[in-house]
Amino acid sequence: MPRDAVAGPCVAEAFHQNRPPRPQSGSEGAAGLKATSLRGRGGLAPHVLRRAQAVLLANLETGRASRAIARELGLSPDHFTRAFREAVGLPPHQWRISARIETAKTLIATGSSSLAEIAVACGFSDQAHLTRMFKREEGVSPAAWRRRSAALKTEIS
Repeated sequence: MPRDAVAGPCVAEAFHQNRPPRPQSGSEGAAGLKATSLRGRGGLAPHVLRRAQAVLLANLETGRASRAIARELGLSPDHFTRAFREAVGLPPHQWRISARIETAKTLIATGSSSLAEIAVACGFSDQAHLTRMFKREEGVSPAAWRRRSAALKTEIS
């Protein structure tokens, strides 16, 4: 008799896709476990994640340490970093850099400030630091992004 016929369709599907069986009707799955026990572990609770992101955004310029943020949230630094990475896909430091880049893009597109002023306003140490991080994230320098943004504005107008 074929293995799929004996094990059942749910177990056969999980076997072929290398994941735990999905819960069938009701709250119990194929293995008799509650559906909550089949979910992955880790991450931050949504309210804690929102609070962590708000604190990170509020401190873009100062670069407040993840250790201090973890302490404020009542978590150990290692747990906070690991759970934040699992919830967002980036560690807190990298998420903060991405947020700084997004802020810089907004300031570059909307203002006439120099790149050095924008760099300091976004929490980068200087224009060179902004340029390195911007190019790493966006693939172009801030000046090139500014020219492209200005060209798109004139095309739309």
